Amino acid sequence: MVSQDWLEKGVLSMDKFHIDSVVFAINTAPSSDSHLLNDGILVLSRLLAKCKDTTGIKFRFTDQR
Repeated sequence: MVSQDWLEKGVLSMDKFHIDSVVFAINTAPSSDSHLLNDGILVLSRLLAKCKDTTGIKFRFTDQR
C-alpha cells in the first residue's frame, strides 16, 4: 500500500510505477529449537572471534550442547 503522504510530498509518483514479483512453491521444514540453537552458537562464535581480532581479548566459550 502506498502512503498518501509520499504521494502528496512528491516522493512517489503513480505515473511510472512498476512492481514485479515471482512466487515459487517449495517445501520447507519449520525451524526447530535445535536448529535455532545451532545457528545462534555459530553466530556467537563468529562474533567472539571477530572481537578477539579487533580487541585482542580472548573469550573462552564452551559449547555445552
